[in-house]
Amino acid sequence: MPIFLPESDDIYFEKTKEYFKEVISSYANGNFRSANVMLYSVAICDILFKLQELKDMYNDAIATEILASYKVNSEQKSSKSKSAWEKDFVDSVYKKTELLNSEAYVHLNHLYDDRNFSAHPALNDNYELISPSQETTIANIKNILTEILIKPPIFVTKIVETLLQDLAEKKLVFGKNTDELSIYLNNKYYSRMPISMKISTFRSLWKLCFKLPEDDDCNRNRLINRKALQVLSNNSDLNIESIIRNENQFYTVAVDESCERHLIIFLSKFPQAYSALARVVIVQIDTFIDENYEAKLISWFKSEDLSAHIDYLLLEDFDTIYSQEVNYLKRVFEENGCLNRLIDFFIEYFYDSGSYDVANDRYEVAIKPFLDDFSKEQFELLFDHMNSNDQIFNRNAAYMTNTAIIRKYIEKFGLVYDSDNYTCLRFDKDILSPPFDENEEFEEIDDDDDLPF
Repeated sequence: MPIFLPESDDIYFEKTKEYFKEVISSYANGNFRSANVMLYSVAICDILFKLQELKDMYNDAIATEILASYKVNSEQKSSKSKSAWEKDFVDSVYKKTELLNSEAYVHLNHLYDDRNFSAHPALNDNYELISPSQETTIANIKNILTEILIKPPIFVTKIVETLLQDLAEKKLVFGKNTDELSIYLNNKYYSRMPISMKISTFRSLWKLCFKLPEDDDCNRNRLINRKALQVLSNNSDLNIESIIRNENQFYTVAVDESCERHLIIFLSKFPQAYSALARVVIVQIDTFIDENYEAKLISWFKSEDLSAHIDYLLLEDFDTIYSQEVNYLKRVFEENGCLNRLIDFFIEYFYDSGSYDVANDRYEVAIKPFLDDFSKEQFELLFDHMNSNDQIFNRNAAYMTNTAIIRKYIEKFGLVYDSDNYTCLRFDKDILSPPFDENEEFEEIDDDDDLPF
């Protein structure tokens, strides 16, 4: 009697998967007693494997306690009844951990009874060995498979505490490298979580990141915790918009500058979360944005799209935009195919320089890193603006920066720069007669996504 259970491919441990093949073989050959006996053994072994992984990988105290308390190997050797420990073991796992939910516990106890009938000489009135039916056997197989064997080692009780302690210890290691942090968290934690635990962890991390301004541990670890929340939110099976909308009375933010700033950074990475927030939270966030220029820069979640966000920024006055902010903006706009619109904004930002020093700083931060990405029209707009603002063309650094900009323009478009149109721009006229050094290096943008606020 053939049986096809595609879920068996998802059994967590390879050793369990091998043992399970023996169960299927017994069932296929009509050996239902053998199938039930082996199935119970496989279930117990699988639980032990999971406890051992929790102990070894996460130093989980409860898993360690259960394994130490039962000392399975020695009890099996010394006990007159080699299965005497099993029932207490299952009860302990159910009461102290999340490895077994209520359904799994009931079905495992039912299988325990079927196993005992199958393994011991239980006879009916005609002195025939009692055998579980085909229907009972396949039901046991499906229940144990779906409720125990395919589930990863769900973390025993204090998962958030374990995760937070791990993050705090490793924040110096992963604090500057979000990609490595993502690989680490997904491999060690998130990929092993069922969706219900991911939602619970999302909820806990939100509280720690955005709702506890007076907690010292939260303040010390808010950055790494927020990054952990972002990594979790990137999991494809987690619909954070739905999670927030369904419980938006919980998903609030403290009236605290640090909490509000970190939430705005989070929303800039997950714009869909903004509209799911309760109206009172949106008003709070909008008020904070209106009063903070750094928050305005990355608040594209309020606009229809990134292009509309640039239109909004062009109406605002900005004092100092830092290189880390520029790097973050560049990455986001480049990934979304809108880099030209960001360059438009930075050209106007440079043009609005009110002093020599400001013009110098704005060139280095907001113009120089983008020269390879300028269009012909953007270069010409830049020339017009540079030629019209004496705080740009009269500064000491103008000769050097003008030369670099015009050289890049000629290099990219093969055009001879018409200096007669821009009479105020001083530069090295030798660059009008190539060759010039096409291998001149320009400063590369740092890939650190940590914003300075």
